Amino acid sequence: MAPALEHAPHHLDDGEHADVVVVGSGVAGLAAALEAARADASVMVIEAERALGGASAISGGGCCIVDTPAQRDQGIVDSVDLALADWAAVSDGLADLQLAERYLRESGAAVWDYLSELDLHWQPTVRRYPDNSVPRWHRPDGGGGAVVTALQRAADSLGVRWKLGLRVERLDARAGGFVVHARRGDGGVDMVTSDAVVMATGGFSNDPAMLDAVLAEAGRPVIPSLCGGGPDAFGDGHRLLARLGSQLVNMDNLWYYPVGVPNYRAPASRRGLVVRGIVDDLWFSLDGRRFHDETDRGGRAGALALAAQPGATCWAIQSPEVVRGALLLDDGYFGTTEHTIPSRREEFLQRSPSVVFADDLGRLCALTGLPERMVGEELARLRALVADGLDRDPLTGRPLAGVTGLEGPFAAVRYELIVQKTFGGVRTDGAGRVVGRDGAVQERLFACGELAGMAGGRLNGAGAIEGTMFGPCLWSGQLAGRAAARVARTSTASSGRERPTSDRRQP
Repeated sequence: MAPALEHAPHHLDDGEHADVVVVGSGVAGLAAALEAARADASVMVIEAERALGGASAISGGGCCIVDTPAQRDQGIVDSVDLALADWAAVSDGLADLQLAERYLRESGAAVWDYLSELDLHWQPTVRRYPDNSVPRWHRPDGGGGAVVTALQRAADSLGVRWKLGLRVERLDARAGGFVVHARRGDGGVDMVTSDAVVMATGGFSNDPAMLDAVLAEAGRPVIPSLCGGGPDAFGDGHRLLARLGSQLVNMDNLWYYPVGVPNYRAPASRRGLVVRGIVDDLWFSLDGRRFHDETDRGGRAGALALAAQPGATCWAIQSPEVVRGALLLDDGYFGTTEHTIPSRREEFLQRSPSVVFADDLGRLCALTGLPERMVGEELARLRALVADGLDRDPLTGRPLAGVTGLEGPFAAVRYELIVQKTFGGVRTDGAGRVVGRDGAVQERLFACGELAGMAGGRLNGAGAIEGTMFGPCLWSGQLAGRAAARVARTSTASSGRERPTSDRRQP
């Protein structure tokens, strides 16, 4: 579902003021705006693009939530302690586990109930992903796009003002708040005053130079990878807040998935697509070896396995019918997280150099460069295992039920690593207030969402259990919006300034 609000770029009127200015309009920014407005603050959202939603609008919207009605309906026994143990096991000691525990304890009210009260419905099936002891991945109907629309409509009903097509470039401190400088598309700069600012500008997964730089600065190897996530995720907020002396932490903790392909629509960039909806393929390294249980396609084991292969890439072999049902994500041209437009998927299959079709193994290997003898022997071995009725492949441990591509015709997709999320970011306290490099808390400046590493700057560590991105972004936005409104109310009361009410509407 696409965001409900899209307009031509706006200008700011001379002398405009908002109690709270929110910069960015993903779920973190929208939740911050909604909660600040619910607390009777006047709110303005400034968004660089001409539509709301950012990366959230193209996200699947899956959330890690503990002890939900859906889990109980399916007989799933979950607890905060169990989820926190899973969280700690994959973080490599780099996560803020106190904050993680707080999120898990509050996730039912802050995510499940919160979205339900906005008339969103949760899919009844709770999924279990690798590194989770039990199923706890919940997805709202309509994915991230539906959440963006619901938040925007609720904020609309409370008089939140929207300024689209303006990129915030500078914050100047003034007595009791900030002057926010926003550049228009025509190059001009508009300004608005505010008692408090909530920064929610997202991550930096679409800035290859920044991605490579944070790895190099940490002394880690720069891994060949594509750029995923939000198209506007260039790290603008990180750079702006760094200039103000804010503390950046865990910046080299990047979250990759092993199912990326270059986006042929952006040939001069590293922009990629994520391929979903395929679970039956067989992955071969460029030297012809299978190396992983292909059913684990997540950002931990799957990504690490692919990163260890020559060139950090592989060819995934399957039947043509499987490929023709794939979902293509990270580019709205191809559709939504719910549905890929069939004609555009066919265009991808025809135009992408990362996809090949062949009637027989010889032709497949000629097109991919895979060694025919080794691939042929592996396919024969798997056919024999299936014929013998084995449940799992003893080489990789993958289940053998449903495996396709053991006999021609064939299709193959060349997968590469794609950065989807940035786990580090601006450090904040428990209310979302920005922490400076000197350790001091900035009372009127807040950060939330992926800009703050989902929450706090280091909610996740080097790895994550699935679902700990979208839900925590929503949660951290709520915290920051409420705290910002408290600051604004205090400022308005002390100054004697009247809060504008003419454009306020009750829900």
